[in-house]
Amino acid sequence: MDVSKRLGMRDTVLALFLAVLQGLPIVEASPNPSPLVGSNWGNPRRYVHLQTSTDFNTFYLEIRVDGAVRRATARTSYSVILLKAETRERLAILGVKSNRYLCMDLEGNAFTS
Repeated sequence: MDVSKRLGMRDTVLALFLAVLQGLPIVEASPNPSPLVGSNWGNPRRYVHLQTSTDFNTFYLEIRVDGAVRRATARTSYSVILLKAETRERLAILGVKSNRYLCMDLEGNAFTS
């Protein structure tokens, strides 16, 4: 098979794929499972999910009710964080559901208040 036929086949498959995607509603194609949506915590603009991403995963910071600080691969109600400026140089990080602050000891280990 020569190069022009392979390129033509690839373009045809891409066009069919895009046509199928165009028929799907955006809401169903990419749901937003965030606990911020529909919560009773007030103005959702004050709350965030602290996250970091790699090529393969997205990780979220969680502050659990039992005081555990861990990373999660899905947004949950424990990953909802309130960022509050204490001073110009200091930022408080509060787990909304756990009502615990994220802290760090002198050696850089994370713990909760």
